Amino acid sequence: MHAPHGMILAAGLGSRMRPLTDALPKPLLPFLNTPIIAYAVDHLVRAGARRIGVNVHHLPEAFAPVLTALETSWRRQGVQLEIVVAPEPVLLGTGGGVANIWRALGRPDGTAIVVNGDPVYNADLAASLAAHQASGAPISMLLRPLLDGHPGRVWLDGDRVVGLRDARLSGAPVGHELAFMGIHLLEPELLHRLDREASRNALSDILERITIPTLLEGGGVRGEVIDDFWVALDTPALLLGATRQALDVERPFAQSPAVPTHGAALSLFNPRHIHGKALLSGPVFLGAGAAVGAGARVGPNVVADHTEIGPGTVVKNAVLFGMGRIEGTWTDCVAINGRIAQLPGS
Repeated sequence: MHAPHGMILAAGLGSRMRPLTDALPKPLLPFLNTPIIAYAVDHLVRAGARRIGVNVHHLPEAFAPVLTALETSWRRQGVQLEIVVAPEPVLLGTGGGVANIWRALGRPDGTAIVVNGDPVYNADLAASLAAHQASGAPISMLLRPLLDGHPGRVWLDGDRVVGLRDARLSGAPVGHELAFMGIHLLEPELLHRLDREASRNALSDILERITIPTLLEGGGVRGEVIDDFWVALDTPALLLGATRQALDVERPFAQSPAVPTHGAALSLFNPRHIHGKALLSGPVFLGAGAAVGAGARVGPNVVADHTEIGPGTVVKNAVLFGMGRIEGTWTDCVAINGRIAQLPGS
């Protein structure tokens, strides 16, 4: 059986993340001082993928150093990983994006694991891949329980998807409504079909072009429910909220780095850069590139890296990354590479 290959849908403008995405594409924004896309790469590598394609559109030149660093990091761990960039000068939609990545990878055989580039979640994709291949289904969708205020529009009967958006299998039971996690497992015959569909439609949706037709042609869409941590980091508020959750809960997801837990803890990667007269109130997570001056008050709920917090500066409920030297008061905000999203106080 051919090894799986991974695809990360990273293209898009990330307009809901502005002004942060004026500095970096959304998949490269830091979550817990780690580029969001690194979590997707980690999932795919642990599922057995050794060639991964990433489609890029907004600020494409920013991806190369991050992806090269990820390749290098995995190779140091003995994994010969290759990440292939698939430029997308004009947005192609999710279906066109997947076809674009598949072409860039050389149209490989084997199951494709397709993930969105911005959510962070707990899932064992290796187990999901094995279950998908054992089922014989041409396509699997990973699903999650509904969140308040987020309509899912996916219905499941056992492990069979019986409804998606406005499409329903005739005579199928109503079942429970679920939400799509943004993760597909696709067999090669569907990738060939998607490639043909995408060539005829400049902007295509993978659900409309592949998943729904496969459903209506005989119900060959398998669904798997993952009832665990999941967050789409779509807005600065969601990024800050997920950061606070990660600081307050002990390892909310398996990929979580060594962040403080239980409310009062500190995680300092370079304590020598923290002045002895600084006041830190946990939870605080300071990366190797963070420094804190005398009299600064930092915390609670602060994650920072590549930022010097000047003497007397106040930082609370904030994410700071690549901000150079800062002074004054920084509360209820996400500030990345000179762009600042100020949020209502919580």
